[in-house]
Amino acid sequence: MQMQYAGYDVKEVVIHDYEHPETALVLIGAPCGCRACVDKVQPGHFACSTSPLHLMDDNNVCARLEGSKWFWEYVGEVEE
Repeated sequence: MQMQYAGYDVKEVVIHDYEHPETALVLIGAPCGCRACVDKVQPGHFACSTSPLHLMDDNNVCARLEGSKWFWEYVGEVEE
């Protein structure tokens, strides 16, 4: 069964493969960007998308920029 979180599929993907591959659990299809681009994408922020507000303050995911691409990394259930 496919893991889901906040309505998005979660999949382990290779983030980069330099000397040693790094993988992360990523929310598939979730738009992501920096905190400045919550309401609208700022000029020059080519890698950003407007991020869903319910993910911005969620401690179980973090926005991550890698290789000119933003994505949500699932970090697991975090106690408040």
